[in-house]
Amino acid sequence: MLNAKNIILLAILIVLSACSSLKTNPLEYKGKSIIFGNGGGFAGIEQSTILLESGHIYQLENMRTTYQLKKKLEKREVEQLFSILSTLELDQVELNSPENSYKYIEFCDHGSTNRLAWSSDSAPNEIQILNRILHKLAQ
Repeated sequence: MLNAKNIILLAILIVLSACSSLKTNPLEYKGKSIIFGNGGGFAGIEQSTILLESGHIYQLENMRTTYQLKKKLEKREVEQLFSILSTLELDQVELNSPENSYKYIEFCDHGSTNRLAWSSDSAPNEIQILNRILHKLAQ
């Protein structure tokens, strides 16, 4: 029979397990991922978000040393997004024209990385649309 003391202990265990941190660092994720955000300015700090192929979206903070889970997308949405990227070969594009303030998208695939960086509207339309979609999904 459960008494009040056991119920309180059980509740504490449930709360602690719900608050447990991620077992692996999203920056060490072995599957495909997309890191996107903006940076530059006086302090040169980047604001980054990472979307893992698993659907988890993390906000990266403190120069990518800490992270916070924002949400998890449905498998169908993530598969569709990565399929579009593969079809359009946006992960193969070369774009490195950042200025003082810039936006970026970084494609990571099993150790291989391709980073696109641009200022204002200097990126091709497809990349600007992808950037807006990623930010919308992360909200």
